[in-house]
Amino acid sequence: MAPINGTVLIADDEDQIRNLCVSFLQRFGYETISARNGVEALELASDRVPDIVLIDVMMPRMTGLEVCRELKARHSTQHLPVVLMTGMDQPEDVVNGLQSGADDYVCKPLRLPELHLRLSNLIRRKQMFDMLHDHNEEMIETLGSQSRTLTELFTLSLQMNKSQHLDELLSVLTNSLSRMMDCRRVSVLMFNRSIRRWNIVASLGIPQDVATQISLSEDSPILRDMSAGGQPAIIDPTNAMAVELYGANGAMAFSELPVMLVPLSFSNELLGVITLTDRTWAEPGHFAPTDITVLTYVAQVAGIAIKNRLRQEQIRETQDVTIFALARLAESRDELTGNHLRRVQTYCRRLAESLRLSGHHQKALVPEFISELWRAAPMHDIGKVGISDNILLKPGRLTPEERKEMEQHTVIGGQTLEAAESLLHHDSFLSMAKDICYFHHEKWDGSGYPFGYSGEEIPLSARITACADVYDALTSARPYKPAFSHERAVGIIAEGRGTHFDPTICDVFLTLADEFNKIRLELQDNDVNAQAVETTFAQ
Repeated sequence: MAPINGTVLIADDEDQIRNLCVSFLQRFGYETISARNGVEALELASDRVPDIVLIDVMMPRMTGLEVCRELKARHSTQHLPVVLMTGMDQPEDVVNGLQSGADDYVCKPLRLPELHLRLSNLIRRKQMFDMLHDHNEEMIETLGSQSRTLTELFTLSLQMNKSQHLDELLSVLTNSLSRMMDCRRVSVLMFNRSIRRWNIVASLGIPQDVATQISLSEDSPILRDMSAGGQPAIIDPTNAMAVELYGANGAMAFSELPVMLVPLSFSNELLGVITLTDRTWAEPGHFAPTDITVLTYVAQVAGIAIKNRLRQEQIRETQDVTIFALARLAESRDELTGNHLRRVQTYCRRLAESLRLSGHHQKALVPEFISELWRAAPMHDIGKVGISDNILLKPGRLTPEERKEMEQHTVIGGQTLEAAESLLHHDSFLSMAKDICYFHHEKWDGSGYPFGYSGEEIPLSARITACADVYDALTSARPYKPAFSHERAVGIIAEGRGTHFDPTICDVFLTLADEFNKIRLELQDNDVNAQAVETTFAQ
């Protein structure tokens, strides 16, 4: 039997829909409770609180909206996720549903795979909330009247789980522990798989040049004990096992003071170790039982948060590699190497960063935009998979008919990503990738293709990519031309200011020209044609 993924209360007056949901969700390991109307749903939710409620809006005796409002008003069910089902799809109906307190909203006929994903996401969110709530309840019983500490712990828990990136999470953790434990020096060690050693990845009160030099072996006795025991421990400089920790760099970091080590674990997996020392108001190595309790709690919550961020980063890394591989597959048909994609990707990021630093498009060029541009830029020419080889690989100038077909690669790529984007129900970098595919051959003066857009009609991401792609095309060998020199390529782009290229982007490019040349040389293709010649830029 499949494991229980959660209990779903399903309320619908239509037997066929209710039974369909029950059968489908049970196949995915959910336990189900059924109700035929709103009153019955409320009674069942009172007798046994489920993990989530899936309820039809239009039902006899009591509507789904009324049930939702009642559940959110009750203390015992106020945090219970509620998903409304309805055949209505007008915007005002969605607003009414969300105003009633619903957490999500699906329309009939139901798309069952989507329903499963929405329910599982909400259940995971509730389970995380319950876990934090349970931890806090335990801390209330243990620490009693120490309300300030409890407030700090709860705030820390929320901040860590809200952190978008691992380095942000670790910064929150070290700063908070330094304040809560009154320690001048706090650090987090994590395992570096590439060198098979434990290194400091975040620290406070330890000079950066010192922190980067501290490195413990994979089989360090101290960390082996941490992994086996899973309990905080105080290590004294006189401890025979502390040789690595108090080596030359360790002595500078910890000043030969006793150090509290706290393991960061998840399901018996040692993810990292917190170090704390140099207390401001007590003996350096003195930690009271309540301190140990607080540190143990923080480590448990931090372990969960760190594992979640590591998984998210692994998923994102896998996505990036897959995206790059697919883009590389498209590029491989016209004999370009993966370094072309890396160069364009890097040029785009540097242009975006410099535009922001120079005061241009600051509202648009937030870190998330630049990150998405980095991910999306390699996909600019995926539409080339739809262009025939005799045109794509032609060594000479294209005929007007061939050029017209070649120009369709922008539409093919844009439409492909537009179709992929339509399958998602959330914002995605695919929206930017779609814009880049469609518009990176448009020109500032409107003479480009496929739509003849001009000026700021062209999305910013596509205007940046256009400059990066043309520079790389000019300085790279292609079937129809050898590589141009860097100086010749810069001159051509400068001539295109205000006609081909956005003047602002062109100006920033010119300030980065030497850096672009350095990037080009670092990421050059092994078979690049180094001969620089004067010839007509035919594409």
